[in-house]
Amino acid sequence: MREKNGDLEGMSFIWDLDGTLIDSYPVLIGSLRKALAERGIQRTEEELREYSLRYSVRSYLEKTAEETGIPFEQLKGRYSQLTHERAGENRLMPGAKEALQELQNRGGAHYLFTHKGTSAFEILDRLEIRSFFREIVTGADGFPRKPAPDAVRYLVERHGLRPERTWYVGDRKLDRECAENAGIGSIFYISSEVGEQEAEGSDLIVRDLREIADRAGD
Repeated sequence: MREKNGDLEGMSFIWDLDGTLIDSYPVLIGSLRKALAERGIQRTEEELREYSLRYSVRSYLEKTAEETGIPFEQLKGRYSQLTHERAGENRLMPGAKEALQELQNRGGAHYLFTHKGTSAFEILDRLEIRSFFREIVTGADGFPRKPAPDAVRYLVERHGLRPERTWYVGDRKLDRECAENAGIGSIFYISSEVGEQEAEGSDLIVRDLREIADRAGD
């Protein structure tokens, strides 16, 4: 990356966590598949991955609860237990820490909004990136889920962020829609898990998080 200290001063980045900063889908999909299998529901990894990436794990659990009559809270509770047990398997996405550091070095400020609960803090601490964020909003804070813009608007208003210089960085269509609904820019990260069609309509599309520092200010 080019040395351009300070050229992103006043620019803010609100980050998604799963699939954007951390490579967590193997844990999420594996835990979902096991939670269902324990209830006698056999699903392929490919089916679960496709649905969860397009929508969410929660919506799949809600759909399954409706179709089978199994209480949602039971399915969700077991899924959450399994993901917690495997939390140590989560890894940083390639270039994630470098991107956070470079953006910060050049004047950018970081925030985070994730549907994950308080376990997000443990993961961020273990991966040594929690200190980059000025505020972290998790599912435990009670905001409506994406693509509702409430949590993003809260961060913008609380920290006096300039919408025209604020980006939401995520890897799914609902992240882009959340940014649009909040009136800020959208950066779509295409990982190996997500196809280009999901990124359509984003303000900026990257395949490497380290691209952001050199492209966000263009």
